[in-house]
Amino acid sequence: MENKSKTERIKLMSSGAEDLEQWILDLIRQGLAVLDGETTLWTDISARMVDAKLGGLAHKLRYLEQINTDDWPEKILEEFGRLYLLTQGFRNFRQMPETLQTQMQLVAGLTIRKKDLLEEDGIADDWLVLGNWQGVNVDQAAYRKIWMQGKARQQMALLMEYDYTGAGFEGAFKVGEPVKAELVYYPGGYPLRVAIKHRYPPENKPTQLLSYEGIEDMQRTYAEALSQNPWLNAFPCVLNQVIPLCHESKFFLVDKKKYKIELETKDQAGWSLLSMSAGKPVLVFGEWKGDRLFPLSVFADGQFADLGKPNSVEAPKRFKQEWGRN
Repeated sequence: MENKSKTERIKLMSSGAEDLEQWILDLIRQGLAVLDGETTLWTDISARMVDAKLGGLAHKLRYLEQINTDDWPEKILEEFGRLYLLTQGFRNFRQMPETLQTQMQLVAGLTIRKKDLLEEDGIADDWLVLGNWQGVNVDQAAYRKIWMQGKARQQMALLMEYDYTGAGFEGAFKVGEPVKAELVYYPGGYPLRVAIKHRYPPENKPTQLLSYEGIEDMQRTYAEALSQNPWLNAFPCVLNQVIPLCHESKFFLVDKKKYKIELETKDQAGWSLLSMSAGKPVLVFGEWKGDRLFPLSVFADGQFADLGKPNSVEAPKRFKQEWGRN
């Protein structure tokens, strides 16, 4: 019965992906200008994705509808490329490796119950908190992203939690502080997201960070990660010996070989980063988005500074009290 249900779900999702493929191609033929100020097209295709059990794609489409920057055509076209790649994946679903099949379904909207996940064996380690960032999704629900790196295996882990009720988040995670816990990874290509199975009193042991000595090294590993998960939208990386600078109101990191990358950051976090550096090389952790780095912490002069808080998105009013708790 379970296999039959899975087969029917895949068939329905594949049909929805085919529908989305045609929708994207029609828009490309007409020109993206037809989307300017349009809401019906977005609402209709989002509803069709929900009906096809593609809730993740419906969520992505609602996000794209809300983009209102001057470069919205470029951003939407870039995301259309990722969505089109997913539709082609469903066309060739049976030929895909099992891990990639799972990853495609997760991106498209398949949910794994936390209760079921925690029945699996986890990885016990001393984890160092590198990032703590909070935001609001298209449904106006608060969420937080906690990035950690393990001491023993030096694996990256992402704890991502949502608050749809205003009850707040459980547990405190301070950047630069250790967390002793057993974590279970969600399945898929290049797994990063985890759930906490057990959390223990921390042991204040130093953690040797796995870092990239240059931007080229980081981008090479990022390319390898994309080969395992083409829909990876946030690649965690620790860049060592980089110097932050500001040029024409934009912030950058420059490595020893003079390679530079632009930062996606609010001014407060950007100037905090420059202040911590004082023109000297520092260690920076952030999310690489393929063209820019979203900085979440900096390590300089023996201490961490949290850049996630000034970069966080303001919560809806009903969540402000709960966020203050953390």
